[in-house]
Amino acid sequence: MSAKKKRSSKRRKHKICNRGGHENALNTGECKSCKSKKFAPNWVVAKRAINRQVSVEITASNPKFGKSEYRLTLSKWWPGGRSTFHAPNVGQWEQIESIIQADGRAEDENR
Repeated sequence: MSAKKKRSSKRRKHKICNRGGHENALNTGECKSCKSKKFAPNWVVAKRAINRQVSVEITASNPKFGKSEYRLTLSKWWPGGRSTFHAPNVGQWEQIESIIQADGRAEDENR
């Protein structure tokens, strides 16, 4: 048997601007849309900023820990730190969404 590493089927086709989430060619040095020179790590598939400190990303899990799967990652930045939360499957995200919608309806009814 050969000792070659198994290559992931989820190859990057572009890199994602860390500021605006724009897709760019892999060989570019700056974002074509906003001219930023900072790009998200290669496990980030898509990124949408909510504001300057909060973003939602679609990321690929690390293949070292099993089959690489896409997941939803919520990120929050503040001076001196960063925090992330991963929803590893659609079922978990649907449960979170259901709670948010139910609480929103209850809040509307109490107004």
